[in-house]
Amino acid sequence: MSSRKSKQKGLSLIELIVVITLIAILVGIAGLNFKKWNAKYRAENEIKKLYTCLMKTRMKAMKENMLYIVKLEQNQYKVYKDKNNNGQPDDNELIEEGKIEDPFKLDSNKKLLKMDKRGIIKTPCSIWLDLDKNEELINPEYNCIAISRTRIKMGRRKENECKIR
Repeated sequence: MSSRKSKQKGLSLIELIVVITLIAILVGIAGLNFKKWNAKYRAENEIKKLYTCLMKTRMKAMKENMLYIVKLEQNQYKVYKDKNNNGQPDDNELIEEGKIEDPFKLDSNKKLLKMDKRGIIKTPCSIWLDLDKNEELINPEYNCIAISRTRIKMGRRKENECKIR
């Protein structure tokens, strides 16, 4: 009597297809989560970049005892050092400019933030990122900046108000 012991080596075609299908499903789920995380990170990074610029400009105004002006436009900002004391941004006074991928909005029509030599901001306002309707899906921790005369703070916009965190 001969006994046959069959030793199977390798994978069958069906097992291989099942494994590849499972891997494809996991990669698809991970890709969607990464896209959502990346959008959240980008939105938070944009507001933090603008916040850092405002804080740095305010500190320069106090340190140098000069008027600094931040001009806010649709998706960029420009920082001016008022060397001729006329209270207006002139092209030769531009010291910094930056772009923001997501456009931002202001709750007032004032596009100029003037910071005097004591760091007092003449025009309090709120700035927020104009994210698309998927903002609830992105859910960034910070998406607005509340600017009072003496404070600049990041927060989260809810019900048309920047709630400080």
